[in-house]
Amino acid sequence: MKTCKIFLFCILHFTILNAQQLEVINSGGGNHKNSEGSISFSIGEVVIETIAHGELCLTQGFCQANVTVTSVSELPTLEYELNAYPNPAKNYVILKISREKLYGLKYLLYDAHGRLLALKDVISNETQIPLHFLIPSTYFLKIVDNETEIKTFKIIKSN
Repeated sequence: MKTCKIFLFCILHFTILNAQQLEVINSGGGNHKNSEGSISFSIGEVVIETIAHGELCLTQGFCQANVTVTSVSELPTLEYELNAYPNPAKNYVILKISREKLYGLKYLLYDAHGRLLALKDVISNETQIPLHFLIPSTYFLKIVDNETEIKTFKIIKSN
């Protein structure tokens, strides 16, 4: 009887320890890290269920964190880079453009309701766009080149 109890205890203990290990079976994935953050991803993982409560959402099978999408749209044939940082931002956003000729470039800043808040010519490769006068919210920064929309950023204004 004593041997049976010890055997049962060992099996139960081993089962509990193995149940605590997290293992994902997928076809691929990876990690990427830089000075602004990190991302982990997997490919081929099956979603089991999504549970939502208020603003919280859990999708089983995925590692989730706070994700901010900053580029909403971009002209597919764009031959230079446009970046807007920091995002989220407090007082300003810097628009960085890797193009020598800036003639014809403008930025338009919109609120979440589509109201135009600012319209200015881009005169430098690094243009500081003020946000200090805005309340914390989501804004859209649209870059146009001679009336052609080339890229739109989603900007999060924080306190």
